[in-house]
Amino acid sequence: MKSFFALPGSVIEHKTMGSNIITKIFDFPSAEVPQMITHFDQLMNTFITQLTKGPGFDRSWIKLLADIEEIVPSIVTPSPGHKGLRSWERTANIKVQPNGTIEADLFPLVRNCVGSLSSKEMMGHVFVDSHPDFLEDIWQVDANIMGFVFGMPSWLPWIARARKSRTRILEKLIAWHTEMEAVGPVADSDADCAPFGDVSDLMKQRQKIWSARRFSMKARAAVDLSILWAGHIPRAYKSPKKSNEGDENRLNANSNSTVYWMLRNIYATPGLLEDVRREIAPACLTTNDMLQIDWKRLLNNSPLFKSCYFETLRIDSASWSFKRLQKDCILQEAGEDARPPIAKGKPTTFHMQKGDAVLVPSDLHHTDGRYFPNPSEFRPERFFVNADDGHVQSEIKSIRPYGGGATMCKGRFLAEREVLAFVAAMLTCWDLEPVKGSSWDMDSRAKTSGVSSPKDNLRVNLKRRVT
Repeated sequence: MKSFFALPGSVIEHKTMGSNIITKIFDFPSAEVPQMITHFDQLMNTFITQLTKGPGFDRSWIKLLADIEEIVPSIVTPSPGHKGLRSWERTANIKVQPNGTIEADLFPLVRNCVGSLSSKEMMGHVFVDSHPDFLEDIWQVDANIMGFVFGMPSWLPWIARARKSRTRILEKLIAWHTEMEAVGPVADSDADCAPFGDVSDLMKQRQKIWSARRFSMKARAAVDLSILWAGHIPRAYKSPKKSNEGDENRLNANSNSTVYWMLRNIYATPGLLEDVRREIAPACLTTNDMLQIDWKRLLNNSPLFKSCYFETLRIDSASWSFKRLQKDCILQEAGEDARPPIAKGKPTTFHMQKGDAVLVPSDLHHTDGRYFPNPSEFRPERFFVNADDGHVQSEIKSIRPYGGGATMCKGRFLAEREVLAFVAAMLTCWDLEPVKGSSWDMDSRAKTSGVSSPKDNLRVNLKRRVT
């Protein structure tokens, strides 16, 4: 797998496959595909500059962390009446118990709260506040992705529903782009330019390119729908960058479902919850119901907690990497893949021809007992490594939840911080307990082309912790 991801960009074709994906799934105008391919690298370079480093990334993370610190301590509230509930509370069907605990469906609670926060960071508060239920349309589109990919007929009821949801989202995004175009260029650091001052630097930079290259509002909306989908769904097309490591069109893991499974895995593993809480306590301070997260300490000094994240991705993500070959090539197993106990005999050689489409499903490796003994068991210590100073650290090792090569998911840095901060906040602020008839260790995973989806409805009681 390493050798495959290391193929040079001259061997891999990615732009046509990417254009096919956004055309079929997100209704990108086919007439503008040649224009999209021409300006592909310029558009996708915004992911590199805004999602991996620099002032834009820092501003996005600081804003997202502040929202997590503010929202998670009150993620559910005993608000009287349906009108006082926020979107994630409504979808979670919350119910206040006489003893003060609040009962809720955990997956929609987490999925919609994380989705709302990340959407607000990217699109700004005006878009999210004006369309509080737009995530429900995104879930509807996601549930029928394969129908779009394979061109299933629109008269099928589930495809008809998904198409209506897609149309509603595109209409909202077209209106948003039209208004943003009328306002004109907004400086990256301009927080006072209403109503787009708090739009992410990523979207501001892309808006300049859209305008300069004269893309239609429909084209802009379709691509931005793919980004919104990528931010919330366990799969999404990601962008390339120039490198000698190779390119890929991949379907990547997302924050929303990962938060849910990480919480569930920690609670389901005997003794792990207490150990994790003890480890993250110095980085998660609560005073008078206020939460403050020292994110650098959380990232760098919590090897068990971070290993829980990696192990969750190993077990619950099944991302796919797509590549199309532009040249004939030969790959041979090398490194640990070619040595015992992994290899059973001579290294395997793969002959691939120009034009071949190659699919790399990461879960085949993630569940391979030769690399991960007892792969169905949740063992975060798999990712422990000893540092030179003798301390234990956490290392992602050979799993590929974000794909590989040059087009490894650009949003992985922000996604990792978001998941760790959100889960740490939940563990710090709330005690969760399954209601009667539910259980943490229910085998309820439904495999997808990304992070697993729960087959059961895990309903929990949430009680505010006193720390």
